[in-house]
Amino acid sequence: AQPVAFRWVGYEPTPEESSIGFPTNEPLFIEIPGVRIRTSRRLASFPSTGQVVPSFSDRTITVNRKNFIAALKKLDKDSDDTGVEFQMSAEGNGTPCLLMESGSVDMPKPVTTTVHAECNGPNPPQFGLNCRYILDIAKAVDDEWLKIGMCGELDPFKVVSENGAVHVTMPFRV
Repeated sequence: AQPVAFRWVGYEPTPEESSIGFPTNEPLFIEIPGVRIRTSRRLASFPSTGQVVPSFSDRTITVNRKNFIAALKKLDKDSDDTGVEFQMSAEGNGTPCLLMESGSVDMPKPVTTTVHAECNGPNPPQFGLNCRYILDIAKAVDDEWLKIGMCGELDPFKVVSENGAVHVTMPFRV
């Protein structure tokens, strides 16, 4: 076992009444009077990045990053639901836009906003993304234009910035 310093909050047991262990190839355990915490170690294999991150996108939605962030913040602020439904649409003058809608069962009317967008490839179906996840991605990218790549409505969505950083989020069924 290796020595580790812990800061106890509210109760500081004496060394005689507590123990912390890091046995080799075993779970961590912490014991104090009346409490025993034991972790379990899971050995697992995870898929390679290539199996999770799509290598291509058959369609890309391009939006102005600042406008997209402002629209997402509005949805996040005005709705208590983190899910946002997205759908390519057209404004009255025919300008393509991304229609975004968020709501919950407690709200009589969903919160809706649009942002000008271009879609390369087949028009995507209606899809859903977690508002806060896609907002975090949009904030992390410094590019003027945000390009969201996708294949199918339930395949991972990929945002690749000009500096090569790849951001991935999973959609949900709407």
